Amino acid sequence: MRAPPAAVWRVQRDSRWQALHALLYGLAGAVLVVWAVQHAAQRWLLSSAQGNEAALSVGAAVVCLLISALAAACGWRRGAQAEGRILWTGQHWRWQAGHASAGDGDAGGLDAGFGACDVGVQAMLDTGNGLLLRVTASRAAPGKPAWPTRYLSLRGPQGQQPGERVQWAGFRAAVYSAASRQGGLVPPNSPLTE
Repeated sequence: MRAPPAAVWRVQRDSRWQALHALLYGLAGAVLVVWAVQHAAQRWLLSSAQGNEAALSVGAAVVCLLISALAAACGWRRGAQAEGRILWTGQHWRWQAGHASAGDGDAGGLDAGFGACDVGVQAMLDTGNGLLLRVTASRAAPGKPAWPTRYLSLRGPQGQQPGERVQWAGFRAAVYSAASRQGGLVPPNSPLTE
């Protein structure tokens, strides 16, 4: 099978991806706080002859709200993704950081301070007009620390421009091609290689 032609797609900040992170982090924080408060309330009410359930429930609600808000803020920050481009050169995948509209973009990496590098790409979710990609660096740029696996949320073409739709189709074909998986550092036990 021959390799697909070179393809590139811009990676932009996605507020929906950040909102999903914030929601999940906030819910996780709320669940932990509610569990802890219920556990503490049972011990407190059992050890106290005169329980003040109303004050306890208001206090628990305030603590739960604060912890959930803090967790949601952490999730919002964690869900932010770097802007740049992800390229299939015809032989391997490459990440180039920088503004999605910039041409060269070698100023940073998937996180601030990382250089452009070769990456492995694996599709985790495909909605037709969007992709969730698992991106793993093969090695860091010289003098830069390695970065872990990241998940990038890519949005398909938003306009009615036919050239953009063709480019998106070519990019998706590169993601799913056997040649890109072999040159793209996807582990052999991956579901995509079977």
